[in-house]
Amino acid sequence: MNNKVVVVKTDDKYPNYPYWSNKLYPEFKDDPNFKVDVTKEGALWDAIRSLFFHMGLDEENFNKENWNPFKNFVKEGDTILIKPNWVRDYNPINRKSIDSLITHTSLIKIVIDYVLKAINYNGKIIVGDAPLQNCNFSNLIKKTKIKDLIDDYRMAYKNVEFIIEDWRLTILEKKIGQKIKEVDHRYKIIDLKEKSFLNEIADYYSKFRVTCYDHNLMLEHHNKDKHEYLVTNRIFEADLIINLPKLKTHIKAGLTGALKNLIGINGHKEFLPHHIKGSYLEGGDNYMNPSFWKRIYENFDEKVWSNIRKNNKFINKINFQILRILWWLWHIFSKDKIFAGSWAGNETIWRTILDLNHILYFYSPQTNRIENVPQRKVITIVDGIIAGQGEGPLSPIDKKLGILIGGFNPAVIDAVIAKIIGYNISRIPTVYNALYNVKSLFSLLKNEEIYVKWIEDGEISDKSLNEINSFDFIPPKFWERAMSKKS
Repeated sequence: MNNKVVVVKTDDKYPNYPYWSNKLYPEFKDDPNFKVDVTKEGALWDAIRSLFFHMGLDEENFNKENWNPFKNFVKEGDTILIKPNWVRDYNPINRKSIDSLITHTSLIKIVIDYVLKAINYNGKIIVGDAPLQNCNFSNLIKKTKIKDLIDDYRMAYKNVEFIIEDWRLTILEKKIGQKIKEVDHRYKIIDLKEKSFLNEIADYYSKFRVTCYDHNLMLEHHNKDKHEYLVTNRIFEADLIINLPKLKTHIKAGLTGALKNLIGINGHKEFLPHHIKGSYLEGGDNYMNPSFWKRIYENFDEKVWSNIRKNNKFINKINFQILRILWWLWHIFSKDKIFAGSWAGNETIWRTILDLNHILYFYSPQTNRIENVPQRKVITIVDGIIAGQGEGPLSPIDKKLGILIGGFNPAVIDAVIAKIIGYNISRIPTVYNALYNVKSLFSLLKNEEIYVKWIEDGEISDKSLNEINSFDFIPPKFWERAMSKKS
C-alpha cells in the first residue's frame, strides 16, 4: 500500500458559498460551467491543487490544460463515492458554527470539480454518510449548503447523476421517537468471523454495548460465532472512494481521522460495539473503577433503550427523567467521572474501527472474504482547516489549524494526525494497532519509518514522524495520559 502522506499548511478559514475559485486554472478552461469570482479567497483552491500535485496525482501535467489528478483512478461513466464526516447538524459548544464538527462543503465542492473532469462530465457522484441517530439530516444538508451545491451541479451537468444519501437505519426524531428503517438491497451483511479484531475479546460479547441503542440487537450480530457488520453497497459499486474526514479529537478513540470516519459506512449502529459494559477492574472498559451507582445507571439505561419503541411517549419521558437523576447520583458518588467508554482505556472501539476499514479496503464480494491486497481504490483528504479539539467528535472546540492532509494508507495518515494533535501514538490504540498489530493489513513493514512531505509558505520539506511538531490541541477528558510529554 502507498504510504505517502502530504501535509499542506494554508489559511485557517473557509471560503464563502458558492466556493468558486478566484482564477481560471488551466485544467478548467474547457469547462463552460466552471465559475470564477476574482473577489473570492483562493487559498483553499491553491492548497488542494498543491496537495494533489505532491501526492503524485498526474504530476507530470500539473499547471497544464490536460492536468487531471484522478485520471488514473476513474474514466468516463464511472461512479465516485465521496464520504465526508457528517456526524451531526449542531455543536452545543458553538451554536453559531459547525465548522469544527463536520467536513466543510468547500472541500467537497473542489473535489467534485476534479472528479467531473476525470469522468469527462458523464457518470455518477454520490455523497453519503451515516450521522448520529439524533441528527436532523434535512437541517444538516441545508446548513452545510451541500443541497444548494448539488442542486447547482444538477442544473449544470445533465449527464451526471448526483446523489446525497443518509445511510442511517436507526433514527431518533423528537416528534415520533426512535424508528428503524427496513434493511434493503442498499446494504450488505458481512461476517468477519475469526478475522474480526473483536474475536480476541469475544468472551465478553454479552457485554458489548453502544450508547443510546438497543444492546439486544447487537448481540444478534456479535458473539463467539460471528462478527457481522451492515455496510452500504455503495462502497462496492464505486469505482473510486474519496474519504474526506474532519481532523478532530474523539472522546472514545482519541482522534477522528481517516480510520474513524469509516464508522459511517455502516447502516445500523447496533452492529458497532463501542465499549464493554462494566468497570475496567471488573473486565469491562466502560469506565475505570467499580461503582454501585454507575452499575445501576447502566442497567436502567439498557432497559430504557431496549424498550424505547415499545413504550409510549409518556413512559419514555418518565424513564429519561429517571436516567437524569441516576446520572447525577453516579456523578456525585463515583470515584471517577469516566463513562460510555470515553477514555484512553477503551479496548473495544479500535477493533470495530479496524474491522470496518478492512471491509472497505480488503473485502471482496466475489470471494466473500478479506483478501490480502486492496480491493478498491481509496484516496483520503483530511479537512484540518478548522479542526476540532476538546470533547470531540460531538462537542468540539474550534481549532484554527489551516492544514490539509492527503494520502492513501489511513493508518499512516492517522499517525500524522496524532502527532499534530500532540499524542504519543503508542497510547492511541486505533492508530497503534493499525500500524503494528500483526492482523492489520495496513501495518508497516519491519522498521519502516513514516515520512511526510510538508508544504508551508512555499517551502517543501520531508519530515519523519518524530519531526512533526504538536499544535497543542486540548485533549478530551481522560485522554491526558496519551499526550506526549514535553521535556
